[in-house]
Amino acid sequence: MKKIPTLQQTQIRIAGSVVFLSCILFVGTVLFDKYLYDRYLAEKAALTNVSFKSPNSQLKRTTALPFQKASLTSTAQSPLLPQPSQIKTKSISNALEQKTFEYDMLWLARCVLSETDRAHEMKYVGWVIRNRVETAYHGKNTYQNVVLDPFQFSAFNHNSGKRAKFMALQRGSQRSNWDDALETATKVLHSPANQRPFEIKTRHFYSEQSMVGGRAPKWAKEEKKIHLENIELKRFRFYKEII
Repeated sequence: MKKIPTLQQTQIRIAGSVVFLSCILFVGTVLFDKYLYDRYLAEKAALTNVSFKSPNSQLKRTTALPFQKASLTSTAQSPLLPQPSQIKTKSISNALEQKTFEYDMLWLARCVLSETDRAHEMKYVGWVIRNRVETAYHGKNTYQNVVLDPFQFSAFNHNSGKRAKFMALQRGSQRSNWDDALETATKVLHSPANQRPFEIKTRHFYSEQSMVGGRAPKWAKEEKKIHLENIELKRFRFYKEII
């Protein structure tokens, strides 16, 4: 006679199925985002071989004989316009660039908010992350990889109870100070390099308040400290040229 599972066994099986499906959905989302990012990189590389010529590029200088003056001769009868295939390629590239910017902006905003809820501090945290991306610190050159680099940003460690909550944040998410983080991330990504608030090798910070006993990490050397007038030392201390 077939044994009928108890109510508790049924509930456990249902819960297990929900967890399994949630994991599949999360992994699928990450892989799809990676696919889009890889596609963007491929399209961007392809565009380097596409050039849009102007009519002026069709003017060439003729060789002058001793009794002649050099002259400019046009080899084009009408302006050279981009081919439809070129326009389509550029349109796809623009769409992928926008998708990539949105992806980077969300990862940057998530990490910024995980470190501070104060708008004026978010800027410096954001620039530290950008510095890591642009210098490929630890071999990581994307915002997602920098944020998820093991034991770098505590909220994203695998054993952190905050990890899933921050990784789930999207545009429109309802969370205190999330709009400030989105605005900061957008500004940091759009800012030219000459607006960097400190050296590009400023890639570390720590908060005395979050350290056990207020002890500084071993890498925090006094001669490498960056002084920022509007940042309380008990809140954050920034460092440059840490390997």
